[in-house]
Amino acid sequence: MKKTIEILILSGLLSFSSYCNASLVYSFQGVISDLFHDGAGIIASEGYEIGDQVYATFYVDFQQDGYYLLNNGDVLVPESPSLTNNPYWYFYSSLIEATLLPEMNGGFYNAPDDINEYHIGYYNSGPIGNTGALIGGTSDSYFQVRKSAYIDTRVENWVVGEKLKGVIASNSDADSSIMWADLELTEISSIPTPIPGTALLLSSGLLYLVSFKRKSKG
Repeated sequence: MKKTIEILILSGLLSFSSYCNASLVYSFQGVISDLFHDGAGIIASEGYEIGDQVYATFYVDFQQDGYYLLNNGDVLVPESPSLTNNPYWYFYSSLIEATLLPEMNGGFYNAPDDINEYHIGYYNSGPIGNTGALIGGTSDSYFQVRKSAYIDTRVENWVVGEKLKGVIASNSDADSSIMWADLELTEISSIPTPIPGTALLLSSGLLYLVSFKRKSKG
């Protein structure tokens, strides 16, 4: 009986450590619902129409800080919450692949301290409602998935089948192109990450103790 309990404890520890360090992949599919603005002419140039299919896949880690990568190579990590009366909570999110509009004529946000890449997701709770979102890509070509409502909209509470809104946008050197999409969360899959050293050492120690006790009794 004691041997069984020791094995169960060890198995539980390993499973718990792996679970706590698992990152997630969120997959979305949908259709273009609105050609909101095409001042840059990029939507027309690419031939997109209402009803065309779009998709996006994000890597998400709620335990890791989200950040912006600036054109000068600096990393900007926003604080959570950033505003007392309208707080934002941030986490790590990175776009793996998606339907994107290409930037035109070099884009617009080219100053050294402009944001180049988004590696961030957020939850905002404010007086006009709550918003949970994933955003990835660059300032001149990005894909955002979002849910806004007066209820809890945190990304970690999204489930497969969830209906969401997508924003697909890009810039030229003088104007922008933006289209909206109706999206559905089609899959959430986990990616186990390496067990931290402390958990690994503790697990190894437990395994040694179990083995040592067996040898002693033998």
